[in-house]
Amino acid sequence: EEELGRLYCNVDVAKYMGFNPCFKQVHTKAPFRGDDHCELVVRPTDEREREDFAGADADWSYLDREG
Repeated sequence: EEELGRLYCNVDVAKYMGFNPCFKQVHTKAPFRGDDHCELVVRPTDEREREDFAGADADWSYLDREG
């Protein structure tokens, strides 16, 4: 179960914006960054972030960063 939870920690960010592009989830803690658990916060997106997420060729991995 713990391993399955770690997988969901990685995919929840994209699923969240796919559901409602006006908001994004940002990892504040994540096992793939060396943390022992997954922690996410919800932040509003701006117009550029929504356009990048919807674009076919955009690298939108930057959306998962605070600040």
